[in-house]
Amino acid sequence: MARIYLTTRPFDAALLSDPDRAFAVVAPGYPTPVGLPVVELATLLERREEWLGAPGTMVVVGLSRLMTPSNRVKLGQVLLRPRPHLHRISVDEVLFVSEPWRMWWHFYAVGAERWGFTDSFLAETRWKNAHELRTSDPFGVEAVLRAMDGVVAGDEPFRFPEIEVETIEAPSRVHADYAAVKEEAFANEKTVAGIIRRLAAFAQQAEPRRAVPTPARLFRRGAAVPRIVATDLPVDRYLVGRLLEYVTLTNAIADKAEAAGW
Repeated sequence: MARIYLTTRPFDAALLSDPDRAFAVVAPGYPTPVGLPVVELATLLERREEWLGAPGTMVVVGLSRLMTPSNRVKLGQVLLRPRPHLHRISVDEVLFVSEPWRMWWHFYAVGAERWGFTDSFLAETRWKNAHELRTSDPFGVEAVLRAMDGVVAGDEPFRFPEIEVETIEAPSRVHADYAAVKEEAFANEKTVAGIIRRLAAFAQQAEPRRAVPTPARLFRRGAAVPRIVATDLPVDRYLVGRLLEYVTLTNAIADKAEAAGW
């Protein structure tokens, strides 16, 4: 039986082997599961042993949006901490939002961690190193699809539609100025992220029509899929390429999950 379910539909307790001993924790905005009592996250945090101390099943709906880098330690104690008597099912529309390393939370929550990382800080660091140092990416398409085997299934999971990308050619003087800003950024910024932010700010100032969404905006629930307007500067080629990689990965995950059924 799969332990991670990707779906845009309400989860049905009939899919559980013992629904009478199950409850759900639901992220804001997600549909309430059918046939399951819902426990508020605040209640779970305050009375965790009452809900987590007895044998049963906890269905976490929307873990991708419940867990964030800022609350991972606090919420991890109730949503991720292994308890032998507590079976966990993770239900979500997507396997990750913003950055692929965040899918680690789903796998660890259900006891199916596939990468050998003991915490999400290691998963995040390994993913960042892969992009900054050009080492192998543990959360690339092929690696993720292998990790899904026997763990992830789906029923109408979220997919991105085709995203339109318009590229505006910057004049030669802008490219020359960009080269100077890049040299200054590499000399003064201490991180790759800082360099990219500075170069992206230059691109935005040079071309007001530019509209390259952040990964968080790309994954915003209920929002229209943005039309990307980018310059031909190298920083935009990188940023747009990264967004399209996330789209490709999300859709590949959806395809494999749905093929696995329930």
